[in-house]
Amino acid sequence: MKKHNILIVDDEQDIVDLLYDILSKNELYIIQTRNNGKEALDLVKKEDFDLVITDVKMPEMDGISLLKEIKKINQSIYVLVITAFGSIPMAVEAIKHEAYDFITKPFSGQMIKLLVEKILENIELQKINKQYLGNLKKEYSIENVIGYTKDNKELKNIIKNIIKKHISIFLIEGKKFSGKTYFAKAYHYSINNKSECYEIDIEEYSENNLYKKIFGDLTTPGLLEIAESSTLIIKHIDKLPRQLQIKLYRFLSDGEILPQNSNSPKIININLNIIFTSRENLKILVHKNKFNKLLYEKISISTVHILSLSDSKKYFKYYLNEFLRYVAFKNSFKLKQVDNETYKLLFNYNWKEDKKELLLVLEKACAISNHKQIIKKDLPVEILSENNKFIYPTLEEVEKKFISEILDYTSGNKSIAADLMGIHRRQLYRKLEKYNMVEIKND
Repeated sequence: MKKHNILIVDDEQDIVDLLYDILSKNELYIIQTRNNGKEALDLVKKEDFDLVITDVKMPEMDGISLLKEIKKINQSIYVLVITAFGSIPMAVEAIKHEAYDFITKPFSGQMIKLLVEKILENIELQKINKQYLGNLKKEYSIENVIGYTKDNKELKNIIKNIIKKHISIFLIEGKKFSGKTYFAKAYHYSINNKSECYEIDIEEYSENNLYKKIFGDLTTPGLLEIAESSTLIIKHIDKLPRQLQIKLYRFLSDGEILPQNSNSPKIININLNIIFTSRENLKILVHKNKFNKLLYEKISISTVHILSLSDSKKYFKYYLNEFLRYVAFKNSFKLKQVDNETYKLLFNYNWKEDKKELLLVLEKACAISNHKQIIKKDLPVEILSENNKFIYPTLEEVEKKFISEILDYTSGNKSIAADLMGIHRRQLYRKLEKYNMVEIKND
């Protein structure tokens, strides 16, 4: 288990010794001490500390000045300030400058131990969260955004342009499983590495629950407030009830929120990114009077139309190669290619779940393949079954080929051909008509 570096700073050696005795019993703590702020600051510049415990009143450099300098060096260092009894204004000043907490003299050893344990638990959680967000940032990298828009622009270039122009509200349209949510998350993790994005699927909630989830109620804030300084993805905006469309428009226009069961709207700063996704073409829904025109105009100033696999067969090879690259990157596989026969099978398959299904098939194929290339036997049975017409001839095709070969062998003599086939000559003629082979010359 990783050890934590703690620095104790106090001009009173008795306090230093007391704190050292309390904390040094924990084998996971590496403790150093200093008797003035300047010496402590010099040490912080040279070494990494998780926690600094400092007195406020010290000669040369007081605790508040030390706190300010520490935060300039490393914002993530926790600072715990010790103040004399009655020095509440000084404690408030410390909190204002981002001290984690303050304790007043005299203090108990148990209180110090519990407070330090809490701080170090927070540090561990922050490290885990940072690693988690780092993994999300890698997974949703712009370079992993795969696809094209209806006007044949590559999606990764579109997202770079949105970021460059500081666009914070936009609409993504596309068929089911075309990659709308992935695009939205790639946008978020490209501009924000401090928090996870928020999302809500309109289809999963009743109108009453949607209201509370988005706008909050008298006791609980909604996602429009919770997602402050982050990104909110609102999926299937085409399914949002008309009444909520009007309320959402008011929020986007004026920052107005009317919590559920409240008669008093409140105004908040719109300090978040909002991305809307839709399977339907909202412009058509507006013309049919099925979607609020004002809300549409507000959210569609920047609109991304993502092509599905079925809409963009000409890009299939691009999708295939990009997904193979992504699978190799995500799973630390060696990059594999697809042989020609397998490519045809994949190309001709009806991808019911669009890009999501193609990605899953390639991921499984790469995992089980023992070759440099993915071959036919690495594919799931449903793809082979649907492509039967490309792999196995039908009984009629077999029979037609057989008749043709027999007639070639007999130089077109149908009597001999019928005898060789073990059927009557008239039966052979019926088959020739059935398979449009009557042009073959007669005996």
